[in-house]
Amino acid sequence: MSEFVENDRINLQFMSPNATQIQVNPVYPLPVIEQTDIHDFVELDDYATSARRFTDIVDIELSYDRRNAYLRSDKEKLREAVAQSFLWNMGPADNTLKTPVIAASTTGAPLADGYNPIVAADLVKLRIALDATYPGMENQPYRLLVDSTTFWNFVSTNPNILTQQQLNNPNNNMGFAGTGPGANGLSFTYYGFIVTVDNRTPWYNGTTKLAYNPLVPPVIGTDLRSAIAYVPGKSGYKSLGSTKMFARTDDPEWRASFYELLTPRKGGLFGTNAAGEQMKQMAALIVRLP
Repeated sequence: MSEFVENDRINLQFMSPNATQIQVNPVYPLPVIEQTDIHDFVELDDYATSARRFTDIVDIELSYDRRNAYLRSDKEKLREAVAQSFLWNMGPADNTLKTPVIAASTTGAPLADGYNPIVAADLVKLRIALDATYPGMENQPYRLLVDSTTFWNFVSTNPNILTQQQLNNPNNNMGFAGTGPGANGLSFTYYGFIVTVDNRTPWYNGTTKLAYNPLVPPVIGTDLRSAIAYVPGKSGYKSLGSTKMFARTDDPEWRASFYELLTPRKGGLFGTNAAGEQMKQMAALIVRLP
């Protein structure tokens, strides 16, 4: 949605409910309906690095290229933080009519990370919940992001997927891709989902998502790991503003120069508009219990 960003905010044009009446053997003149759209906007979030100070003392002076190397590194960390928060925002906030949340089966023994595995029956249950929530969307290519422990448990315990990995060859409608959209480029198709490994999925307290805070780690054994399902390009959005560098050079008090990077961004699940409800979320979640 970056094309709708202006002055670091997303400009939205919500459609009002479609009140048209279908006419059979119409009588003219036809009834006239006035359609009124609602203008709205969403402010982008600001992501900023710490201010970096380069001391201008001759014996440890940083060259121009060295300074740029640090700033490139800061810019990369900024991108990583934005990607992490966008993915966190793709997880449903709670179990709602639009975003079903189910608990993984507790029949299997906990995996190495102390949480119960996700099994095929959980995927079937999740897919049925999505199909019931979004009639007419049954053939959508849902992607399921799972943590690496869950991913490799699927591979090691399912003969078809394991063969897929070893032979890199289609087998029983389950493909294993060496290059894909996941964190490590690993994915396979299973029970209507493109299952992809990504350890950045959000954590939950019951069915409620924890607030995103990279400085506060989840409580292992209390907070719940998740696997999120969504349709790429349809369930959510990504809007990018312009990256800016703020600088104060040759500061006489510090005998140094200061630099900071700021980039406005916004991304996550589409919301539902109370008037039109034309923005589907099309997302669901499995939480793994300890």
